[in-house]
Amino acid sequence: MIRKLLPTALAVAWAFTAHAEPIELATQGRLASAGGPVADGAYPMGVALYDQASGGAELFKELFLGVPVQGGVFALSLGAGTTKLDSALFAVKPVWVGVTVGTDPELPRQKLGRVPYAVHALAAAVGHDLACSGCVGTDDLAKAAVTGDKLATGAVGANHVNFAWAEGESPGGAAKFALDANHAKQADGATSASFAEEAGSAKSATSAKALQCTGCVAVGHLADTVPAEWVKAGKLAAVATSGKYSDLAGGPDLSGYGALAVANTWQKAQALAVGGSLGGPLDFAKQQALLFRFHNAAKEPAPCDADAGGLAYFNTGDGGLYYCNGKKWSSVTAATAGTTANPAASCKAILDSGDSSGTGKYWLKKGDGAAFQAYCDMTSEGGGWTRFLVLTQSSAYKSISGVAKSTEFVDNGSYQFSTSMMKASAREVYIVETVAPFRAHRYDFKQGSNLQGDDFVGALTGDVNGSVAVWNWKTSKWEVMAAGKCNANNHSQWNCEPPGGVRFHYATRDWTGDGGSSAGDGEWYFTGYANTAGPYTPVNLPNYVKNWDGAFNATAHEFYFL
Repeated sequence: MIRKLLPTALAVAWAFTAHAEPIELATQGRLASAGGPVADGAYPMGVALYDQASGGAELFKELFLGVPVQGGVFALSLGAGTTKLDSALFAVKPVWVGVTVGTDPELPRQKLGRVPYAVHALAAAVGHDLACSGCVGTDDLAKAAVTGDKLATGAVGANHVNFAWAEGESPGGAAKFALDANHAKQADGATSASFAEEAGSAKSATSAKALQCTGCVAVGHLADTVPAEWVKAGKLAAVATSGKYSDLAGGPDLSGYGALAVANTWQKAQALAVGGSLGGPLDFAKQQALLFRFHNAAKEPAPCDADAGGLAYFNTGDGGLYYCNGKKWSSVTAATAGTTANPAASCKAILDSGDSSGTGKYWLKKGDGAAFQAYCDMTSEGGGWTRFLVLTQSSAYKSISGVAKSTEFVDNGSYQFSTSMMKASAREVYIVETVAPFRAHRYDFKQGSNLQGDDFVGALTGDVNGSVAVWNWKTSKWEVMAAGKCNANNHSQWNCEPPGGVRFHYATRDWTGDGGSSAGDGEWYFTGYANTAGPYTPVNLPNYVKNWDGAFNATAHEFYFL
């Protein structure tokens, strides 16, 4: 807690005028606690002036948010802020100052002392009111007794002389106003009005607007050539008569702003002249700039060199925003997933990122990071399916019987897949007919034998065995079926056994090497759904084949993994 205030310089220079004037009072003090000066720092303070040592009236108060204190000493100036200090407070009576520090109670008040010059000024002020013995007053002088040659130059100021104001209700008429140094009475509506304002301000009657000026020259009396003559003589700026921006001296250079669009609204297109510049920050008066559009282009709009540094555009092909750094075009942010600028890990990754624009072609990444364009089904069965095989009844179908297992990327017109992408997938397969009635069925390789890694790739492209789960469209549940390989032929064939499997196989390659070379290695089309031959139960096919129509024919199908 602050203990006491030790005044070091609380003084004021006294001066008096006819009217009180705002002043600034330099004040210095010292704050001490029981252990000596208070800690250095900035303290919130309040300073008040009173007419008594205690109680009494508060004559003035000013608050300070943070007063620097060093070694206990502080200095501040009263009346320098928005709270004005009237010099009349210090006319004759003593003044006490009270200081409040922070939330502490006000410290004991200190009497405000006077410096020697202030004492002299105070004596002069008191002497101003003393009566003069044997002096000659104005009443002792006859009228016109003091002539101009008896007055020293500058002895009488303009504010000590009364003037008659020659203003009348008609040109040349009698004056209706008497204006002295500080006060005036004015006719109001040809009757009367009073002025009780100090020199420099007046309260005017409304009818004064109609008064005419005797001997004044109005604008209409000037010849038309006068303004031009004033401009020529340098008495009037040229812009005052022409109104042209080009005649404005010292105005900003607007030559680079170019032509603004119709109605000068920022909701319409605007262009700058070649090489033009706004010349400063674009100010929307703290409002939003709505629907700002970058330049749209399908490719780089200009070579990126030193002259093009800072240019930016929106690529309509991949949806990326690019800028030129003076050397090359670079993406401002990560481009949309599935584009050449940002190829995705799979179709499912694009769907999960929110960048899907529907079923179609997207850019995906191979195992080595290179991009390739793949087909994605973004709507069927939740979407996110990556196509890896198109089977038709055309002789254009190509087998991969001769493609090595170690091949990372396969693309022969029928097959298209990345081996690493297939291994990293959720290992679900969706097979759909591409012609009516669009039969379809689904498998989950995580269930049953849980085929994964190379075995999962082998099951899709070769003759790897394993039980898998088949989706029951009637119950909306997965059901694990028996092992998939039905015979020694080297091709994929799943769920050949009851209780209700789907014998659906197509030509691929001898992955396991247990079948040798056989006709199945090069078979180029889908061999169809299982019929009543063997251990099949066709009556269950509607459960596992969506849109089952009872036909066992072979039609065009597409294969996807998730």
